Amino acid sequence: MTRTLTILATIVILGAVYLYFFGFQTWMMWEAHKIGRRSPVVNLVPVALPDSSISLADGRKLSYLGYDFEIPWNDVDESKTTLTANRVVLVFHSGKALMLTTGRGHEFTDEVVGQLDAKTFREAYGDSPMQSDYAMWQLIGSATPDRFTLRTPRKEAVGAMMLLVVKAVAIPESSGFYSIETNGFKGFQWGNPQSHPSHIVADLFTDNAGLEFIFPAQKNHPLDVTQAEINRILQSVHKTVATSPNSISTADLVAVGR
Repeated sequence: MTRTLTILATIVILGAVYLYFFGFQTWMMWEAHKIGRRSPVVNLVPVALPDSSISLADGRKLSYLGYDFEIPWNDVDESKTTLTANRVVLVFHSGKALMLTTGRGHEFTDEVVGQLDAKTFREAYGDSPMQSDYAMWQLIGSATPDRFTLRTPRKEAVGAMMLLVVKAVAIPESSGFYSIETNGFKGFQWGNPQSHPSHIVADLFTDNAGLEFIFPAQKNHPLDVTQAEINRILQSVHKTVATSPNSISTADLVAVGR
């Protein structure tokens, strides 16, 4: 009996010691993996595009919102083009569509910091991730449940949990998460065309600007865009130079190769 009581007392003491030193980390690990089961997208980290080819199909050069880029299609339905101060939506006779939105390259960061405890976030990660949307996405993209261990410091665990929660709701498409680098831009693509998702989103960033391309699928149809076509658009993007036509109307569309 005495031996049994001694063993039980030892177990209680060891359990108390464990909870004192590792209780918080254990709870955070459990919560992180619960998020991972509910939202598998948080397990994704950005990887290189599996297909870097560029479509050579006949297409057109467009100039909108201060940027030039090429599209590998020449069937723009200009009657359905819509244009605002920072967004253009292009519709094609084939049923394809493309939306481009421009910004300061800091909107996402402002939204994230506004929703979180800015002081705790800054203490955990410093000011670097708050300098641009690209830096913020780099940080959030690297957050996964596997980063939580029993040795993770409490402050770091709290910060990582914040990132995980944001990642679960912010990633726009779960069929792929890719890093992109073009001439003058860095960014990310969410969605793999081969998986035929409902849409693909590609964000490109500079130090003071951001561009978002969205490729939506037709209603009740799978996405009909290839990675090579997406690459053609993203790799051709550059700021409109002073000598280029300044108008952003559809009249400025110039066919490639003419």
